[in-house]
Amino acid sequence: LLEEEHAAEKLFFSGKAAFAERLQAEAASLLQPEEQVSPEVHGTYCYFQEYTPEGFVVFCRKRLHNGSVQVLVDTGELAREADSGFADIRACKVSDDHGLLAYIVDVIGDESYSLHVASLGSTKTTKWSVCVPNVRSVEFLGCGDEGAGVDVLVVHADPQTKRACRVSKLHMMPDEFAVQSVPWEEDDEAAYLELFCTKDRQFVLLSSNTKDMSKVRVLRCSNSSQGTKQPTSAAADTQAIPMLTPRAGVEYF
Repeated sequence: LLEEEHAAEKLFFSGKAAFAERLQAEAASLLQPEEQVSPEVHGTYCYFQEYTPEGFVVFCRKRLHNGSVQVLVDTGELAREADSGFADIRACKVSDDHGLLAYIVDVIGDESYSLHVASLGSTKTTKWSVCVPNVRSVEFLGCGDEGAGVDVLVVHADPQTKRACRVSKLHMMPDEFAVQSVPWEEDDEAAYLELFCTKDRQFVLLSSNTKDMSKVRVLRCSNSSQGTKQPTSAAADTQAIPMLTPRAGVEYF
């Protein structure tokens, strides 16, 4: 049904690009203003969001103290590349050395989120061709580059139910990825998995939540200190250690 809607929309707006842009701008002007996200200082950079006149989110950064603005991801561009007029980014993460970007995006509108990676130069963002489908959450486990690749932890969603049900450790390269381990596969159909990096960026917390109970496990990152680049072969521990006893009626945050 979605494919038929996209085909009908494409046919209707064929040769009417200017009209389509005016229509999108008018529709965007009728929307309630987006809640402003506070800028986040990470190392020597300030990361923040801007919005296009059409309402698309643009993820940006600039160096502290007189740095120029660098666009990391423009959801408007992603929507145009997909020829769908839609792009929703669920997560946007940067490695500790500020050299890699990982983002999760849906360009269809059916919650079919996929993971993408890009190299961040001082002024240019270079997207890798690798794409991991059905991903809901991501955290870097260390630093990396196009030559050595990088390790990440991701939460996979079931393609049918869309439930975030499995955590995998992946080694990402510019044109491929490999599953190194599966630290957690949640069989409880009422539970959804999520990832959170600790403030010191030394650990990733793996969280499984239902409506009335939480389970938490922890996995160490491969960086010895924030922004310190470690060889990719010095992989993080693959065993996620359980933390805190699950208790009915208690959720951990």
